[in-house]
Amino acid sequence: MADNKKQHYVPQFYLRNFSNDGKQIFIYHLASLTYTLSPIASTCQEKYFYDIDPEFEKMLNQLETRQAPVIKKIIELQNLETLSADELYDLMAFLVIQDTRTKDARILVDKHVELFVSQYIKPMMKADEELKKKYTPGYIDSLKITMPNFYKFTFGVALSSIEALSDLLPVLIVNKTSKPFISSDSPVVKNNYYIVGKNGLTGVLSPGLQIFCPLTDKIVILFIHREAYDIHFTQKMRIELTNENDVDKINELQILHCLNILLFTNDTDSGYLHRLFLNCSKRKTDKEYVAELVQRTKTSDGRINELVKEYTEGINYYIHFSFIAKSHEYSRWFRMSCKETLKKLPIVIPTRDRELARYLDDNLKSLIENAQKNAKKSK
Repeated sequence: MADNKKQHYVPQFYLRNFSNDGKQIFIYHLASLTYTLSPIASTCQEKYFYDIDPEFEKMLNQLETRQAPVIKKIIELQNLETLSADELYDLMAFLVIQDTRTKDARILVDKHVELFVSQYIKPMMKADEELKKKYTPGYIDSLKITMPNFYKFTFGVALSSIEALSDLLPVLIVNKTSKPFISSDSPVVKNNYYIVGKNGLTGVLSPGLQIFCPLTDKIVILFIHREAYDIHFTQKMRIELTNENDVDKINELQILHCLNILLFTNDTDSGYLHRLFLNCSKRKTDKEYVAELVQRTKTSDGRINELVKEYTEGINYYIHFSFIAKSHEYSRWFRMSCKETLKKLPIVIPTRDRELARYLDDNLKSLIENAQKNAKKSK
C-alpha cells in the first residue's frame, strides 16, 4: 500500500511559490466562479492518483528533489545565466514531466486510448474470423476496453523526450506591473504563432513552439524556438514586462489551458481574476484527441489503404504578445517548406530538427520494445 494516499499532480514545492505562508493557497473555482483559501496539502491532488503501489510516486519525488532547488534558484537570483548545464536539464525535465502528470493530461490520455480502441482495436476484432463465430459486432461495440497502465507509459515517453527542449531558448519573464501572474492545475502551457491546417503545432519538436510556466506571481519561465521569432529582450535571456496587456495574455493561457481551478497569491486579486476569466471563458474549449482521414486509396487486389492524421485539438491558443513577433525570414521558409512537403506526404507534421527527431524516435522505439518485453515477462 502507498505510504501517502494524497498524491499531487502539481507538486507542493511549486504550489508554495504562490502562497504567502507556505501552507495555504487561493483557488479560483471555474465551476462556481468563486474562490477559497485551501491547504496546499489538499490542493491539486487525489487519493492514489498514480497508483496504490508507492514506487511510481517515489520516482516523482526523486525528480522533485532535483527540480525544486533549481526553481528556487531562479526565483531568488532571477538570472538564467547562472544555471549550470545539469540545472538547465532539471528545469527542462520539470516542464516536460509537469505537462505529463496533471489530471487534465490523464483525461487526454484516456481519450487517446478510447479513440485507439474504437478506430483500430474493435474493427480488427470484428474482422477476426474466430471472433466473428463467438461475438456479434454489437457485443464488441459494447465492450469497455481500457489500458490503465498507458498513462504511466506516457511518463517514459516524456522522460525520453527532455532533450527535445535543448534547442529552445530559455527566457525569464519578470512582471513589473501591478497585475499578478496566476497559475493553475495545469501550469505548463504551449503556444505557437505557426499552424499547419488544423494542427496547432504543440509537439515538443514543433517549429515555433513556445512553452510558458509561471513560477511565482512575478516570474514566468518561457522556452521558445529562437529562430522562428523576433524577441524584444530587456537583457540577455530576460524580458521585463511593463505592459499590463501582456500580463493579461499570459494569464489567459492559464485560464484557457486549466482543467478546474486557477491559483493565485493574494485575495485582493480575486476581482481581477474573475473579470479576466469572464472575458475569455467563451474561448475555452475541451481538449480532444482526433483521428482525421486524409487519404483513402484502393490497391490492385482490392484492399483499402488509409492515411490517418492524429492530433490534439484545443491545446494551441494562438495568443500573441507585444514582445514576440514572427520572424519574416523564418515564416517565409516555413510556408514554402510545408507547402512542398505536404504535397508529397499529407500526414507529415513539421519538426524543428530532423536529426533530433530521429534520435528521439529511436528512444521511443527502444522504450516500446522494453515495454513489450516486460509485458511478456509478467505473463
